[in-house]
Amino acid sequence: MNELQVRIRDSKPLIIGITEVKAKNMAYSLRPAELSMDWTKEYNMFHVNIENSEGRGLILYVHNSLLAVEVKMETAFEENLFIKIRTGGNDFILVGLIYRSPSDNSSEKGENLRKLLSEAASLKYAHHLIMGDFNYREIDWNLLQTRGDNSEEQKFVECLQDNYMTQCIDKPTRWRSTNTPHILDLLITKEENSIEELEHQSPLGKSDHCVIVFNYICSIVMRKSQKRRKCYRKANFLAIKREISSIDWENALKLQEGTIDDIWERFRNTMEVIENKFVPTIKVGQKKNTVPLDKETLQAIKEKNVLSRKVVRTKDESIRKKYNRVRNKVAKLVRKARKEYENSLARDAKANPKRIWQYINSKSKIRQGESDLCIDPGNPKSTKSDDDCIKANILAKFFSNVFTKEPHENIPELAKRPIEKEWTGIEISEELISKVMRNLKPDKSPGMDNMHPMFLRELHLELAHPLALIFKRSLELRRVPNDWKKARISAIFKKGNKSLAGNYRPVSLTSIICKIMEKLVRDHLVEHFTKNSYFTSKQYGFMAGRSTALQLIRVMDEWTSALDCGYGIDCIYMDYQKAFDTVPHKRLLKKLEAYNIGPETIEWIGDYLSDRKQQVSVNGEVSEWHEVTSGIPQGSVLGPTMFVIFINDLPDIVKSTVYLFADDTKIFNLVQEVEDKNTLQRDLEQLTTWSNTWLLRFHPQKCKHLHIGKRDPDPEFHYSLLGNTLEQVKEEKDIGVIIDEKLSFDQHISEKVKKANSMFGVIRRIFQHFDDKSFIPIYKALVRTHLEYASSVWSPYKVKHIEMVEGVQRRATKQIPGYADLTYEERLRKLKLPTLKYRRYHGDMIEMYKIISGKYDPAAANFIKLRSDHVSRDCGRGNSKTLFVQRPRLDIRKHNFSIRSTNIWNSLPDDVVCAKSLNSFKNKLDKFWRNQEVLYDYKADIRTGSRVNNSKESESSKEDPIGTCVGNYP
Repeated sequence: MNELQVRIRDSKPLIIGITEVKAKNMAYSLRPAELSMDWTKEYNMFHVNIENSEGRGLILYVHNSLLAVEVKMETAFEENLFIKIRTGGNDFILVGLIYRSPSDNSSEKGENLRKLLSEAASLKYAHHLIMGDFNYREIDWNLLQTRGDNSEEQKFVECLQDNYMTQCIDKPTRWRSTNTPHILDLLITKEENSIEELEHQSPLGKSDHCVIVFNYICSIVMRKSQKRRKCYRKANFLAIKREISSIDWENALKLQEGTIDDIWERFRNTMEVIENKFVPTIKVGQKKNTVPLDKETLQAIKEKNVLSRKVVRTKDESIRKKYNRVRNKVAKLVRKARKEYENSLARDAKANPKRIWQYINSKSKIRQGESDLCIDPGNPKSTKSDDDCIKANILAKFFSNVFTKEPHENIPELAKRPIEKEWTGIEISEELISKVMRNLKPDKSPGMDNMHPMFLRELHLELAHPLALIFKRSLELRRVPNDWKKARISAIFKKGNKSLAGNYRPVSLTSIICKIMEKLVRDHLVEHFTKNSYFTSKQYGFMAGRSTALQLIRVMDEWTSALDCGYGIDCIYMDYQKAFDTVPHKRLLKKLEAYNIGPETIEWIGDYLSDRKQQVSVNGEVSEWHEVTSGIPQGSVLGPTMFVIFINDLPDIVKSTVYLFADDTKIFNLVQEVEDKNTLQRDLEQLTTWSNTWLLRFHPQKCKHLHIGKRDPDPEFHYSLLGNTLEQVKEEKDIGVIIDEKLSFDQHISEKVKKANSMFGVIRRIFQHFDDKSFIPIYKALVRTHLEYASSVWSPYKVKHIEMVEGVQRRATKQIPGYADLTYEERLRKLKLPTLKYRRYHGDMIEMYKIISGKYDPAAANFIKLRSDHVSRDCGRGNSKTLFVQRPRLDIRKHNFSIRSTNIWNSLPDDVVCAKSLNSFKNKLDKFWRNQEVLYDYKADIRTGSRVNNSKESESSKEDPIGTCVGNYP
């Protein structure tokens, strides 16, 4: 890749085709992003057989100035990749890349290859260009002769002639040692004189296939590219600050004249003049996220290219040996450069984390663009369009079709909620505005008003005053500028058929300044709801002091307690149809009235929601504007809070237990007899009534039923919703954790281990030369996080699971040079890296501290109770926040968070559990546990006290995986 980078920098090709991407018998799976050219920001990547175990893999890199779309061929041939590129008018050039393995000598595969070429030739395109490694050794391309009259080679030549195709390469493309050189790599066209300046260059790396470089003569349509852009990093902010400070904003904005749009337009025009004056523009160039190569390396690569051509031309053995020496030197120099670059990234990881993340993301993520889209979004067989403008309009129409058409009459009303503290006006102060602007992320994209976040952040003090004037006037007039209501949509491919608009999700860009005001309004709304205890305790999404982990911990506490008491659990996982896009505005405003929001704020929110417009952008082409008639604005600050308020009353209408995380809804009931199931079914009917009333529709085909536990009074009972029988599953992903019918977490642990191992495999290939210092930040940030999300919920207690999870870290640490011969414990001590088991103990205590100390919202974390009669301090185990010790019946309950953590928490001293901040608690806990054996030995357990002294008691206590009361305090 580093050699390829140099050649691209010099020759700037528009299309690059590579065959045999993968090595033979690879021990791991590649990710396409590892092979992307994201560091140039100039190439789109098309590929086949990269992630799977089939074939050797093909890649086409296409410059993003070309209008290229992948073409799927019907002929069953294992490795082929075709794209079409727009030429003048409505014509295209078909570009194909093919690999035929030398072992594919069967007549069937030969026939499939010939059919593939015939199919490609039959497509009605203006030009055809097919290249690849065909591995036909016995063809004399000058005479078009082969050894046998009926051989596969002869049939291949006849196939080209039958389709009036020409093969353009006449010199050997592959040579190794003293073997006879062969023409294996072919260049096939339908126009004999379309190839110019054909050149054989030296192989990449240690390959024995030449790089073929050529010009293809045709007329093509080039996509308009942005030549220049504003560079805010080079702006003269001192001059800008002086300019803004000299403006009399009261007179400049003319607050009492005209509408809010007029006031906003005056501000925007003023800022645009200042930007044009003091913010320079720069030419858009390549992204400089590449491995730098010094002059010696570049010179060696050039020498390698020269010697390669001499070897082919002269076949001189002395030149071949010299070429081999230079080739090896190039490989060594490139490895050295990459090692130095990666080590510099790791050393700089703490001071400049963005730099290392850019490098990692360039190798681990890839953005997939739009394919040809079906004119009819619901019919995959309808006519397809490749025109970007048409595609933008197809997507825009599809995204707008999901909106709810709300009737204007018979708007239901929510019962008025009792109020303790009256609604007060929204505070707009320059200090608050400046604080919000100071925290803007400078690398985010601007909205439709083109106000860049870096520009706003740097000028947070100077712009706080004019923005405060605009915001106050907006609230007084109860109107929002139309610029703030416009959104630019990008379509991101999800999965499935790329030709269907339904397989793309919209991501919108809205005004940054509008988001600043939204935050002030949102904070006031949340404060009002919190003071009056309006928020349901069952909602955990978009709320401070509530997290996914807390919700799962609380649910697992209820479920394991029920199982311990002999109950079963029936849980229904609900799914909404486009929940955030279908919230009806008038019904939302009615709910705000019920929660005693001030009428002036409701009217402002009503204007904020109404008359919104959006357009879709595809490769710089934009669609027509479409009205947004329902839903909360995507990408907004206020929108998520609006959604939480809209479904806030849902848990109140059912008898069963409901838990929410934004739109993720689960409803469950403990079942001991059939009537318990009937209760849950009636609750589903109540939810249907609620859905019809408030026009937030469920998707019955995606709602799932999971029965947990052995006890099921009627296994044949089936739940239904809207006339559809719900699918019963054995496992379901619940906000990131796979819940199974036995609460064993087998599947979840397996998935997490696979993902962590796979991620480290990617890192190991990206960072080929890391040492112990560079290993730590990379491993912690990218691998360990996969094994620690919500670990307090699924923390393993079975030996096989503990070994599986710990095995990820064991294998990873063994890859560090010089560490392979050390034991796992020695490696951890040398790296000062704790075991994952210790980290889980540590994580449990952090969660418990958040619950006990009120760091979590007490309304949502009230399931852990302190003992009223504290254990005496004299016994050496008590603290002022001692928890009651329960005696569960089943292991599944015994190893649940609230039970397994009790003894460990109770063993902590007072100065640890009474720490004033979370960071203080972590530091004191680390100090108190610094001598725990489990810190570096995962087969040990946390020692929680000093009350067990005799050997018999010690042996019995070791059977408890929590390790209660073993040994003395560290």
